[in-house]
Amino acid sequence: MKQFKFSLQTLHHMREQELEKAELALGQAASAVAVAAAQVSTAIRLRDEALANYATKLRKPKLDANDAIMYDKYVKTMEQRIASAQEQLVAREHDHAIKLQELVIAKTAAEATAKLREQQFIHYCTEVARQEQDQLDELATIASVRRMRETL
Repeated sequence: MKQFKFSLQTLHHMREQELEKAELALGQAASAVAVAAAQVSTAIRLRDEALANYATKLRKPKLDANDAIMYDKYVKTMEQRIASAQEQLVAREHDHAIKLQELVIAKTAAEATAKLREQQFIHYCTEVARQEQDQLDELATIASVRRMRETL
């Protein structure tokens, strides 16, 4: 009996490759989200440290106007950096959501061809069993006819 051959094996193989690519892309997107979140945290921490330093300087009796201007500009720059990092984080999260949807689509497609493969394999096994039973029945009939001829 010939071996089982899935008629859509090439398509199934392509879908499995697409699934692997989608999983890899989702992992990369998740990593990008983590990096963007870390950048937001770092920018917030640096701004908070600058504000704390500025508050310490304000407690001193003599406040240099240049220092005040410098801290003000630095805090504004850090606010802009935080806003930019948050925008990047939102973009990365959006990209992650898209990659997740692509993964779900790829997984569904791969599962569909896997299910078809399983159904074809079950049909193949049933057909093989039926043919084997037909051959056994034929052998039994031949043996029975021979015994009948021997007795005549």
